[in-house]
Amino acid sequence: TPAIGNAVAQGDQVVKAMLGYSRGGGDGVAAVDVPDVIEGTVALLGQQFLSGLRLQLDIERDLPKVDMPQGALEQILLNLVGNGIKFTKEGFVRISTGMAREAAADDPHLRFDVIDSGVGLSPEKAQMLFQPFAQADTTTTREFGGTGLGLTISSRLVELMQGQISVESRVGEGTTFHFTVKFRRGRDGERKISLRHRRRLMGTRVLVVDDNATNRRILEEILRGWAMSPTVVADAPQAFATLETAHQAG
Repeated sequence: TPAIGNAVAQGDQVVKAMLGYSRGGGDGVAAVDVPDVIEGTVALLGQQFLSGLRLQLDIERDLPKVDMPQGALEQILLNLVGNGIKFTKEGFVRISTGMAREAAADDPHLRFDVIDSGVGLSPEKAQMLFQPFAQADTTTTREFGGTGLGLTISSRLVELMQGQISVESRVGEGTTFHFTVKFRRGRDGERKISLRHRRRLMGTRVLVVDDNATNRRILEEILRGWAMSPTVVADAPQAFATLETAHQAG
């Protein structure tokens, strides 16, 4: 079908772009701010966070900028987070990231966990997810759609980035994807600038006004991830009332 053909073409293009990196080349490699990549992924998928579905971010503070193919990392996160949203009608989708503690100092890796409280599936079916066109069963395909290629592409990209990917799931209890990716440390100057700016934001009070509940949840999670102190309201009257209260409190 056209959908499958497009998915194959997209996956082939991304994987080919990764080959130079896996062989030690520099094509597509840039100094990447990982929290920014996660926040960008959330922004792209934000409209899919339906009422009753909560986004949770758990980003390790003071992550350094890292040299890696940003497009590949974005593709992996889009696939895994999108998968979590698709199979979770209510509850939460959580993105967690930090340094992989088990990695050697001269072989640094980042670790990511994408966790959802969705429908889940049996451990036997979970192990089939990284095979091309795999879905839990034909009922899943009919109900939720999709070609089943997204997870296969993610697995291949993780492999090319010298990492590992795995999945844990139970029927009715949700699913957790774990993956690691290798990186090269960014330049010290870039890392120090990034940390300095983030520290300057710590504790800063900020007022968010948005009439969309999903947008408010996303913005609040992002701002709290920066150690800021957000207040979120739905409309102008609430905003003016909040500002007046803050003014009176000094």
